[in-house]
Amino acid sequence: MSDTITPRLRIKAQPEFTVRAKPVPPPKVRLRVTPALLPMEIELRNTGMMVQWRYLGQDWQDLIAIDDLDTTVTVGTVTTLPPGSPATVANVGTVKDMVLNFGIPAGIQGIQGNAATIAVGTVTTVGPASPAAVSNVGTPNDAVFDFNIPQGAAATVTMGAVTTLAPGAPASVVNVGTPGAAILNFGLPRGAPGILTSVVAGANVTVDNTDPANPVVTAAGNVGGPASAVDSRVALFDGTSGKLIKDSGVLLGNAASRNVGTAAGTVAAGDDARITGAIPSSVLTTQGDILVRNASAPTRLAKGTQYQVLQAGATDPLYGALNLAQAAAVTGVLPAANHPDASTVAKGISEFATAAEYRTGSDTVRALVVDQVWAAAGLAVLTDGTSIAVDFATGFNFGGAANAVLGLNGNQSLSAPTNLKTGQTGILWFGAVTSTRILTLNAAWLLCDGVETGPYSITTAQELGIAYVIRASRTYVTAIIRRAA
Repeated sequence: MSDTITPRLRIKAQPEFTVRAKPVPPPKVRLRVTPALLPMEIELRNTGMMVQWRYLGQDWQDLIAIDDLDTTVTVGTVTTLPPGSPATVANVGTVKDMVLNFGIPAGIQGIQGNAATIAVGTVTTVGPASPAAVSNVGTPNDAVFDFNIPQGAAATVTMGAVTTLAPGAPASVVNVGTPGAAILNFGLPRGAPGILTSVVAGANVTVDNTDPANPVVTAAGNVGGPASAVDSRVALFDGTSGKLIKDSGVLLGNAASRNVGTAAGTVAAGDDARITGAIPSSVLTTQGDILVRNASAPTRLAKGTQYQVLQAGATDPLYGALNLAQAAAVTGVLPAANHPDASTVAKGISEFATAAEYRTGSDTVRALVVDQVWAAAGLAVLTDGTSIAVDFATGFNFGGAANAVLGLNGNQSLSAPTNLKTGQTGILWFGAVTSTRILTLNAAWLLCDGVETGPYSITTAQELGIAYVIRASRTYVTAIIRRAA
């Protein structure tokens, strides 16, 4: 059943009774039977096709078809009525398919307010990246609008290509960039050839102006020279003007007037058989050849092979290997720059180790020489101070400058030594300056049994020696030596 039903149904059950159906929300139908005081009960049911009714206990009778209960409602016209008029709704369709026209009264005119005003306030130019904005700095009824208007981004103009056009062509300017970043290419026409209006003739100069654009200028005159000259001598320019000449004092030989050739009466050419003693280039056949003279004439000495040297033979020079007898005759010392570095693979080449390299023991290829070994045994200089450092990489024996004892200017201590090398031995020498001094050893200096223990007092009349030996990264003090200064 639809949401609405026919407003009223009338059913005649018996001549004296009337049954009416009242519209209520589906799927129900409310019936009223008149007269109302009849002692009868009525039942309704929905069969899916029909709505049926009956007196209680009697047979069912059709009341209305279900399809007849469907009703459509459509809005028709909507009319505005004068203020105060009653609203109206009229069905201009059918009972089953209603079309409703509405009449709606207009509202009553309200009290008229004051007229609003609008004024322009400030207009501000803002940056290109800022948004445009309008704000009311007045009231809703008296508006004052302030405007923020962004300016456009600054344009740039760049010179592009400049092309030379033919004479008479129109000049052109083309923007190959953008309106905001212009790149201007220029086309500029070349001027037409000019016309030479006049050329004035002068001394020894004539002008033909038949064609004004291409006058013909002719010059005539003599080169200035000396008052007299010797016959057949060569003339030379005098100065740099190109207008003066002078006598060179040089006579041309008769070869100047002869042709080059091999026949009699000609100037000899390079291949002329009349030339004797000359060495023709054909003698040299290989790159690197040397010309030498044999018993009778120049001859070719073929180049030797790699590492051979040029030697004086019994008669002529020759190439050959240098033998020991010849090498013994070579004396002198090669410059240091010509000595190759020593290495474990460069056999027969030696470099000498320095005293410092000998002390560190780090080099594997250099040879020892007496003076450097002797220098390494000298006293390495210690520096006096509250804590005296000992670096075994700098020496074997230690003391002061010039192989003297290190004079102590106060009560000092001997620090733990560094760069220990197993097997190194030596002695350290100390003295006292001004008055008796106390020397204390760091615990890293291990005293052997029977060695004098410290701290050690040193008078100004004494020298104190500390003998040591190194083993397994330990420094053992083997003796404390005292003697008169």
